[in-house]
Amino acid sequence: FIDNGFANSIIREDYSKQETLNIIWFYVILGTVLMLILALVSLPIQKFYGIPALYKVCIVYSTLLFFNCVSKPLEFILNKRFQFKFIAIVGLTTNLIQVTLTYVFALLQWSYWALVIPSILSAFITLIFYSKKTGIKWAMPQRHSIVATVHKSKSLILNVSGYRFLLYSVRNIDNFIVSKIFGLNLLGLYSRAFNMAALPVQIITGVSNDIQFSMLAALKKEGSKRMTDEFAQFLRLLGIIGFPFVLIFQIWSHEFSRMVWGERWESVGTYLEPLSILIPTNLILYSVSSIFLIERQEKLLFRNSLVSALGIVGGVVIGSFFSLKGLVVGLLLGNLLFTIPITGYNVLYRILSFSWSQILRIWGINWLIAFGLTVAYIFAQHHLKIAIVAGYGLVFIVRGYNYYRLHLIKK
Repeated sequence: FIDNGFANSIIREDYSKQETLNIIWFYVILGTVLMLILALVSLPIQKFYGIPALYKVCIVYSTLLFFNCVSKPLEFILNKRFQFKFIAIVGLTTNLIQVTLTYVFALLQWSYWALVIPSILSAFITLIFYSKKTGIKWAMPQRHSIVATVHKSKSLILNVSGYRFLLYSVRNIDNFIVSKIFGLNLLGLYSRAFNMAALPVQIITGVSNDIQFSMLAALKKEGSKRMTDEFAQFLRLLGIIGFPFVLIFQIWSHEFSRMVWGERWESVGTYLEPLSILIPTNLILYSVSSIFLIERQEKLLFRNSLVSALGIVGGVVIGSFFSLKGLVVGLLLGNLLFTIPITGYNVLYRILSFSWSQILRIWGINWLIAFGLTVAYIFAQHHLKIAIVAGYGLVFIVRGYNYYRLHLIKK
C-alpha cells in the first residue's frame, strides 16, 4: 500500500507546491489508516499464533508504518532534486544507530524490544531529516484539494498497487506451497536459500532504481533518444554485475551455506544453487518497471505483471505435484518462458523500440545463460554448468573491459 506509485508521480509530473503538499498529506492519512489497521488486528494476530507478546509488539510496531509512509513522498522529492548523497548519508546514519541500539538493548536483555524499538527510532529519525531537508510547510490543505490531486493520478495508483500486489503474491506463493506440502523443515532451508539468492538483486536494484527513475525522468524531458541510450548502457552494465554471485552460488553453494549459517544449514546450498540461476535476468527484470511509469504505461505494467504472475504460479503449482525440485524447476521455467520474454517484448521492443539485435545483446545472452544453467540443473550436468559459468565469466570480462574503455577512460 505504501509503494502505490503515487509518490513516483512527484518525479514524473511537474506538480505545483500545493499539489506536492497534497500528496504528502495523502501519505499522512494513509500512514494513519495503516497504523490503525495493524493496531486493530493485533489481538486477532496474537490469538492466531498463540503468542501473548505479539499484541503489544504489533501495537508499538504499527507506528513504523506511519513513519515509513510519511517519509516516502519526502524521499521522492529529494530524489527529484538529485539529493542522492544526502539520502545515502541519512540511510547510513540511521542504520548505524539502529544496529548500535539493538546491540546495546540486547546486552540489557530487552528481549524482542531490542529489535522493535531501534527500527522505529530509525524510521522516526529518517522522517525528521527528510522533513527538514525538503523544507515542507506542514499546513493542512483542504480535503477537496487532496481528492483532486489523487483523482489526477488515479490510474497510476490503481495499476501500480495491482502490480505490487501481484509481485508480493508471486514472491510468496512458493513459500506457502512448500510449507503446506513439504513441511516446515524444508521451508526453512528453501526460504533461506531464496532470500540469499534474492539479496544481491535487492541490494543492487534497491540502490539503483530510485536514482535511475529520477535520472531517466529528467533525460526523458531532454528527448526520448537520450533516455533510451542511457538506459541501454545501464542494462548492459547490470547484465554482468551478477557474475560474482552466480559464480559463488553455483560452484560453492554448500561451502557458502556452511560458512554463513553453520554446519546444520549446509543443505541450504541444495536450493541456493538453482535459485541463483535467475540473478543475471532478475537484475534487468527488476530495473525495467520504471520505464513503464516514465512512459505513462502503468496499465501495461499491470497487464504484463498479471500474465507473468500466471505463468510463474502455474509453473510452481505444477512442479509441486512432483517434488520440491519440481517446484524450483517450475519457478525457473515460469520466469524464463513467461516473465522475461513478455517483459522484454513490452519494455524493450514495444515501448523503447529497440531492434531485435539490441534486445539479444542486452538481455538475450543473460537469458541463454540462465536457461543453460536450468537445463544443467534439471539433468544434473555438472560439467555443463561449469562450462556455462565459465562462459558467463568471459562475457563479464569482455563487457566489463568495453565499459571501462568506452566510459571510464574517457572521463
